[in-house]
Amino acid sequence: MPKRSKDTQTTNLILMTEWYSKDNLRHIWKYVKSEIRDDFIVDVINYEDIKLNLEQVLSSLYTSIRDNQYYPAPLVRIGVPKNDHSVRPGAVISVIDLIVLYALIQQIAPIIDPFLSDSAYAYRLNPKADKPREPLFKDRSEVHSDKGQKKQKENAQEEEETAVEGGFPSNWFENWKAFHDASKLASQKYDHVAVTDITAYFENISLGLLREKLKEKLNSDEHFELIDRLFRLLEFWDWTPSGNHPRGIGLPQGNDVSSFLSNLYLMALDKEMLSIVSGDTSKYGRYVDDIKLFTSNQDEARQALVRLEEVLRELNMKAIIKTVINMTKEIPISINSCF
Repeated sequence: MPKRSKDTQTTNLILMTEWYSKDNLRHIWKYVKSEIRDDFIVDVINYEDIKLNLEQVLSSLYTSIRDNQYYPAPLVRIGVPKNDHSVRPGAVISVIDLIVLYALIQQIAPIIDPFLSDSAYAYRLNPKADKPREPLFKDRSEVHSDKGQKKQKENAQEEEETAVEGGFPSNWFENWKAFHDASKLASQKYDHVAVTDITAYFENISLGLLREKLKEKLNSDEHFELIDRLFRLLEFWDWTPSGNHPRGIGLPQGNDVSSFLSNLYLMALDKEMLSIVSGDTSKYGRYVDDIKLFTSNQDEARQALVRLEEVLRELNMKAIIKTVINMTKEIPISINSCF
């Protein structure tokens, strides 16, 4: 773990007030606007009302957090259509709660992101996040690419502040394309690829295990308090609409914060898979819950998927698609019988 300087330790002492200061909440608002652009459902009226009365809203939010009077709103749960005609559970978080969620993760993400593997392509901390119109998270290729930055600027020139009701362009496709392009390049070098997808990924993330993983990386009381506040939100949203006891599993699906936290959750999997390929990131890549591992022969690929299944089981997860593809013949070889 990177050594923490005296300046960092001093900064920790004021974390508990700075994260929800009006100045910081105002800064967080730009991240929330970026998040709302990709939301499943956009509450245009509420968004415009908050935007027109932003200072009053942020002042009220600051006071409610300071006085321990802040209470989150329930999630709006919806079914989101998938390409195979099934649906996945989506969640829409209120604008005010998104501000709080981003204010908390803003303090945590800079410490967590350096621990993540370069093989995790999506939802990485954006080092230029302090600049206007830059989101808090980006995919790995954009973080290290001037071309990605140029494209972001070009898109920003075309977007207007009031365009939420018309819909904003999402960058998920560019993120996925980077993962796809890396896979395409690897397919030219290796004979076989193991392909897998994780069943109900976000729904099965253990909140208790995720909290433990965060606390392993953050070793100060100030950060522990931030983690506790974060999990008050996540555990509140875990309650079912019928009022049943929370299950202790599941992140709200459809926001960048959950996607970033899910990277941390799979850090052990990334580490194990990279050890199988001797740390070669050109042979292993993961985009959220889609995984590809390139090998020189079929047996290697089979063994990798067996180990992947073992690690996922320890994380309360299961792979739904397990296939080895012979790249020289482009023949998919199902290996479900191996499990």
